[in-house]
Amino acid sequence: MFSVRGGRAKNPALLIFPVYPDPKQAARSSCGGEAVQEAVEGRAERLVTGRLKAMGWTEKELAARRKGDPAKVKLAAELRAGTTMPLAWIAERLAMGSRGYLTWLLYRQGNNL
Repeated sequence: MFSVRGGRAKNPALLIFPVYPDPKQAARSSCGGEAVQEAVEGRAERLVTGRLKAMGWTEKELAARRKGDPAKVKLAAELRAGTTMPLAWIAERLAMGSRGYLTWLLYRQGNNL
């Protein structure tokens, strides 16, 4: 019979998760999360700049418009659907206030209130 001591099975065949001798080794075996996040952020930035150009807005106009501007809400909804960027990033990038307010705006738009 095999025993479990200190959370580790003595029989390697019973191990469910790999045991790394060095904790840093587990981090090195990841798929490069930082690179993926940078690629997603780049895609989101391209989407924002493309939509601003299509609307004829500048960055200055984006900041000057109301937080709940319907065009901003529509752009935020596109970003939310097309990327994995967090609501806090979207709210900050589009100058829409807090992520909670953006959540409420997206909810209101989705329910056509």
